[in-house]
Amino acid sequence: MNSVPSFLFTAIDVLHRLGLVSYVQQPSVTPVPSAVPPLPQGVRLAVSGVVLTGDAHVEASVAQVIPASLGHHFIILVGLYSYTVNNAFLFSIRNKTRLQFGIQLLPRKVAVYAGGKQPAYFDYSVHNEQWHWFAIEIRDKTVSMFAECGQKYYRREMLYEVEAFDLDSLFTLGRMNSHSVSFEGVICQLDIIPSAEASANYCKYMKQQCRQAESYRSPL
Repeated sequence: MNSVPSFLFTAIDVLHRLGLVSYVQQPSVTPVPSAVPPLPQGVRLAVSGVVLTGDAHVEASVAQVIPASLGHHFIILVGLYSYTVNNAFLFSIRNKTRLQFGIQLLPRKVAVYAGGKQPAYFDYSVHNEQWHWFAIEIRDKTVSMFAECGQKYYRREMLYEVEAFDLDSLFTLGRMNSHSVSFEGVICQLDIIPSAEASANYCKYMKQQCRQAESYRSPL
């Protein structure tokens, strides 16, 4: 079938909603400075995506990034290249008292905080000087991870299901909070899809700049 799955039209492009345009304008395009807001501190744009440095600070209300109707069943599609090995979060969602949701990129694991204090750990490292594309699926009390275009699959059961995010919660890109260590690297895609249809076959839905990212690998 050549038809496009309907859920693709409901994908939430997190980088776009944060005001980060993940492509570089072609030289033939006349820039309009008054129409382009300044980038946040520690952020620059590359052909391969959005580059975050150690002093990056990108934060917005969760209502600006994620619709209230997201529910307890969704997929997070990620494409990134890490420059530095640390314990930084790819992103976090926090209310006034605690962490509600987050993905932490540990030296040898990926941790997903999806309700409760205990995260789900997956034996997968993004800190090996290579591009990584993976999908995290949240389904009620189950957290799954798909890597290498579905060739690697991990599944963990949680004690609690993910809760609805408070409207006054904060979405922070590249950190757990303003005082924690920052992810240093390139993010070519960070999409949230309110459906499970993209999980195992997520590589079909990677953006073009992610597919071309290997060609644009550049030093710091």
